[in-house]
Amino acid sequence: MNKDIANYSLYLIAIVGIIAIVGIFVMLYNNEFTASQLLNSDEKGITAKAINWAAYWGCMKTDGCNDLFKQYTQTKDKTIQNKYLECSKQCNKNAQNQQQTYCSDSDGYDIFTKGKVVSNYYPLGKEDSCQKFKTGKTQLLEGVCINNKHIFKYIDCTFGCNEGICLKEFFDLAITNFMIEPIPIVYGEDFKVSYDVTNMGSKDTENLLGVQVIICKPDETSCHIPGYTYESLIKSGETKHYTFELPMTFNANIVDNKVKVIAGLVGKYDGGYKVFEDADNSNNVVGDVFDVIDITYIEINSVDADPSIIKQGEDVTFYVEVENMDDVNYENLFVKFSLTIEPDETTVNIILGESSPFSLKLGEKQLVEVKMNSDLTKKIPVGTHAFSFSVYDYQKIHTTYTLGLKIES
Repeated sequence: MNKDIANYSLYLIAIVGIIAIVGIFVMLYNNEFTASQLLNSDEKGITAKAINWAAYWGCMKTDGCNDLFKQYTQTKDKTIQNKYLECSKQCNKNAQNQQQTYCSDSDGYDIFTKGKVVSNYYPLGKEDSCQKFKTGKTQLLEGVCINNKHIFKYIDCTFGCNEGICLKEFFDLAITNFMIEPIPIVYGEDFKVSYDVTNMGSKDTENLLGVQVIICKPDETSCHIPGYTYESLIKSGETKHYTFELPMTFNANIVDNKVKVIAGLVGKYDGGYKVFEDADNSNNVVGDVFDVIDITYIEINSVDADPSIIKQGEDVTFYVEVENMDDVNYENLFVKFSLTIEPDETTVNIILGESSPFSLKLGEKQLVEVKMNSDLTKKIPVGTHAFSFSVYDYQKIHTTYTLGLKIES
């Protein structure tokens, strides 16, 4: 018995839901249009009266529309279906003709502001919204008060509709097709990152600086930026593809043999650099967690320069403290160091030299000297640059340590 009651209750809920859908369909079916005279007429757009839903559902019950619908679901009789549609249309018409006693619109007739109309049909208010039709077209459903009556106007927005407003001219970038290979990532070797950036907006980009590729722990902490793509202009409707290789040599980012690789659009604003902002920020940063294999645990603990203030045309010695935290001994290790400069919004990596070979036993720490002579320092531009120190052997890079050092004249 309880099972029958439960099934019957579900049946009634399903019927009410379908009736609601059909009723709304009847009300909206003929309201799709193009409002080309939107800003040149006192009567902007096509109108549809607000509906008193209490009156509508009361009519559907008392006039037998609900009973007709039940009969149709049981028989699939087209004649009964047509009677139901006519009955529903009449209830819809009657509900729209119910007298309205008050109407208040928070934004007036402003299609670029999301407003709310409060009326006796909607005592809690009805907000402006975007409505997508079965044809795929999306229009603004703008609520207004005309002669103290709640009226809906359907607006065809030139640049699209979003969250209850017509968009003005805008740009909207999206990172798509984000991929890395190989999977899993092999520690100590380069892996390839590729992605597309598409401008889905109506105008060319502004304030765009480029895309940062970031490697983090899986919880997005302890991050560093091994890769950067400079790009300031992506035209409306244009898609640009990017691909480059990055080293996986930062074991501090690895937790349970996993890292997170992220690509994010970066903008240049008065306050500095931050995540790029546009019409839809949800697709400006993408990323995923990937497995890492063949991990080694050789660490660079610190790097000190002598002299500590580096000047052009002078010799410099770097002291690199290296520690073997792995469970094996290593032979024929080297420390290689390089310089990254960005003279004209392009990244240039310059290999400066390497240390003599050295061995590192299990648990051992060693201070490795790396020299940069005056011929090299005099060629480095004045300013602060990123110096990278990597421990490697003839097979792979084990770890990389990066720090910013200032070059003076």
